[in-house]
Amino acid sequence: MVSSDDAELVVSSVVIVDFVKGHMGGDEIILLDGRQIPKRYNPMSARDALKPPNIRGREVGLLYPPQEGGDIRVKIYELTPPGPTPMCGGLTQVLGKALGETNLARRFSIRLKKPRNIVRLETDAGVIPIQIIFRAHEETVMKVKTGMKSYVRSCYDWGREESDLDDIPAERVGEYYFIDWGILTRKYPGVDFTRSSRECLEVIDKLRAKKNLEKMYAVVKKTGEPGHMDVAFRFVPPDALALEGEEFACGTGSTTTAVYEVFHNRLPIDSKGRGHLTVRLLNRGALPVDQRTEVDVEVRNGRVIDAWFSHNYVRMIAEGKVTI
Repeated sequence: MVSSDDAELVVSSVVIVDFVKGHMGGDEIILLDGRQIPKRYNPMSARDALKPPNIRGREVGLLYPPQEGGDIRVKIYELTPPGPTPMCGGLTQVLGKALGETNLARRFSIRLKKPRNIVRLETDAGVIPIQIIFRAHEETVMKVKTGMKSYVRSCYDWGREESDLDDIPAERVGEYYFIDWGILTRKYPGVDFTRSSRECLEVIDKLRAKKNLEKMYAVVKKTGEPGHMDVAFRFVPPDALALEGEEFACGTGSTTTAVYEVFHNRLPIDSKGRGHLTVRLLNRGALPVDQRTEVDVEVRNGRVIDAWFSHNYVRMIAEGKVTI
């Protein structure tokens, strides 16, 4: 039996927070009003929203008023890492969509003008601009473009190296390992690397463990036409097999792929130093087959100095309240 004092303690420990949920290419993102979480709570408690029986998702973003000259501040948490995640391209896409189609902009005193706006997100990776483009004569968002200049700079800081993953040649660019689809299928002929499956994750996890990496972002690539690449992103932390922890779509991965292509002089660049890469995800089965990420880059002296990306399948899913 619960005493009245115990009951009061249980009630006081429950926090009800407004949420908005959306997805980019199947990767589900939850956005919470961080001001509704008492200061006595560890911000990582927001990750409870990602777990059953709550609303579930891959990442949660806590939203706050700006502090560094931007328009809105966001702290990003995934389910497993011990601290915040500096940047997530999918979250920026969902947040842009939510600002244009829910009451979030009004809630955080952001005034949007049609047909397009620049909103500056304060993240742990710096200020990230997003461009919100509305459909003509409608209240819906046609496209969100995420500015990746600070992330591109980080890719070059992290560098590039040839690598070997259990006798499979790979190339690391930034945080991502690029692995050729043909080589993988020859070594593991019974595994379909174009699909989300336990067998595929087991192979990537084996490669991660051989390299003694805590987590590994892998891009399984197929060579396409110039300016086009078919890829399957695999993000494999140690517990990915239990958590279904792979990416369905990835803005940082797509941007890194553009940097990778520029490294190899395979991305056509015009006289003004501009290039465009279309990243099409390998077959996912349950999601639309025409999903793609578009990456526009600016190149100077063979080096990417700026990039913007957008995904063509960003959707709002739900709004409501959640307890954490």
